[in-house]
Amino acid sequence: MRVRDLIQPGLIRFTDQIYRAGHRDAPVLTFPRPAGHSISYTRTAISKIGSNWPREYIAQYIPETLPREDSDRDPAPEHLRGRIVTLVSTLPAEGSSRDFVRPGAWRAVDLDRWPDAIPLREVWRLVDPPRLRTIYEGRDQDRRALTSGARGRLGTPGPELSEALADCEVEPVLDLYRSTRALEIIQRIGQPVDGARLTPVVANRRSDTVGYVYALSLPQWPGLLKIGFASDVSARIGNLSTGIPVDYTLEASALYDDCRKAEEAVHRTLAARRVRTDREWFRVTRDEFLAAVRATDVRPVGVFEGAAR
Repeated sequence: MRVRDLIQPGLIRFTDQIYRAGHRDAPVLTFPRPAGHSISYTRTAISKIGSNWPREYIAQYIPETLPREDSDRDPAPEHLRGRIVTLVSTLPAEGSSRDFVRPGAWRAVDLDRWPDAIPLREVWRLVDPPRLRTIYEGRDQDRRALTSGARGRLGTPGPELSEALADCEVEPVLDLYRSTRALEIIQRIGQPVDGARLTPVVANRRSDTVGYVYALSLPQWPGLLKIGFASDVSARIGNLSTGIPVDYTLEASALYDDCRKAEEAVHRTLAARRVRTDREWFRVTRDEFLAAVRATDVRPVGVFEGAAR
């Protein structure tokens, strides 16, 4: 999936500076607490994003040089520094960071420095993270507008960022930690108007419905694909490959809010091509699998050729 398939043009309106790339245990934007100010930074950020929060996205980048206090605390790998690593969208809510971060991850996130938070709705990882400096090289752009001001504000990158990222490939970060507080917020907000997607693309740890329908191949059985479902395709491939001399190859996959229902629909569509009724093997090509995915009445959130993690 490309950024243009996920986000409407011009709706990556903000940037956020982060110091590590992990989100599963801490799906939040965290902020310092302003000294001597009556309005919190979280309230200011929610106001900037506004009522269009179901469609707005924030590009998160890791600075080339990390602050000393963060360089010793599970720092981002060298190859990601200076690059845009994730696109995130938020929920219109705020609270203590401890309300949304997995308790075991509190120290790694340093919630004493970043005590206030906005919970994230979705997280998408850029497969080949572009360097922020390269995007704006030769452009008349105030670099200070790109930074997020010690996390006290969101940066405003201008329309160039949406244009530059449009063709970048993205993958969803699955299985975000959802605290009781976060689940209460999601339930209270409900489905927004105009059909905008609120139900998180990412699977929360209280639901086992979100996941992939995948198509796998083995070199010794050309022309056959194994079509099944899993919340984590990489883990599934690892389990299936145990005890055989070669690994399965992931030909394609599709992400669904209800992967079991989707798998049943794809199996029905390809029933005439099934090798045996008690097996998940089908005599189809990758293109025929993708055609079946698009032909069912269960709509995928995203379709991927090759690996999707």
